[in-house]
Amino acid sequence: MLLMLSLIAARGEAPLSAPLRGEALRYADSIARAGYTLYLGDSTVKANPDSAIRLLTEAAELGHPKAANNLAFIYLHRDSLRPDTLAALPLLERAARAGLPTAMSQLADICAARRDTLRADSLYLLAASRGLRDADVRLTAMLAPRWQALSADSLLSLGRKYYGAGAPFAAVNALSLAIRGYEDLEEDVLADSVPPEATALAILGDAFATGRGVSYDYMASLRSFYRAALLGDPSAQFILGETLDLTPDALDALGVDSQSPDADSARWYLLAARKGVTDARIARRRLF
Repeated sequence: MLLMLSLIAARGEAPLSAPLRGEALRYADSIARAGYTLYLGDSTVKANPDSAIRLLTEAAELGHPKAANNLAFIYLHRDSLRPDTLAALPLLERAARAGLPTAMSQLADICAARRDTLRADSLYLLAASRGLRDADVRLTAMLAPRWQALSADSLLSLGRKYYGAGAPFAAVNALSLAIRGYEDLEEDVLADSVPPEATALAILGDAFATGRGVSYDYMASLRSFYRAALLGDPSAQFILGETLDLTPDALDALGVDSQSPDADSARWYLLAARKGVTDARIARRRLF
């Protein structure tokens, strides 16, 4: 079996699109782990980069995604002054195609450095959607400086895109920029057109309520939904109505008198219904 695996590795005939199984997977896993341990070294094993590269190369040629990713990492970082991008790129492409989020993010780093922003955006977003929070942060670092000049409408569109696609940190940053001037807006619960700042506030309310892209903060969530409702966002109005149904004194914390019309859930339901938001499903669909 080992002879057969060595011959396959030498010819490079095991594509990453064909997942390893059984003995081949165990062998590739073993040499991949041994290779990365040799690269780092520990209390029992002295670091040996050359041997590490040989083992990781064999595992990568067998079709092991993590070995390909780790080998690419070594090529990019073993010499900070001269990263071997040419050797790393095909390895990252293969590991990214196999679905490895860290490979997608490393590949996005290279695309960003080469000013291929569109591909970097796509790769960071895909990696973030697969649970790699660092990719969400890197996506934000790459794009946030460009968002400063965008309109509230454009920032709301970006916030919706990233929030729904699994990059909530980027979404919160875009939405936070979208609401920069909301304090200057006139409150109008009956407004025919909903200002983008109002909807951005409502999505931020959801972010604070669920801890997506920000730390969970009940008061910040309540404040965001209330302000969005006052500015005429029907989804926020419906959600505020639901909140007051469950906790009638919820707005006390914001200094709203319990006898105020704002503390009446029925009023918010009616206002939301005037714009077609009659249940929670419609409210969330409209937001996201």
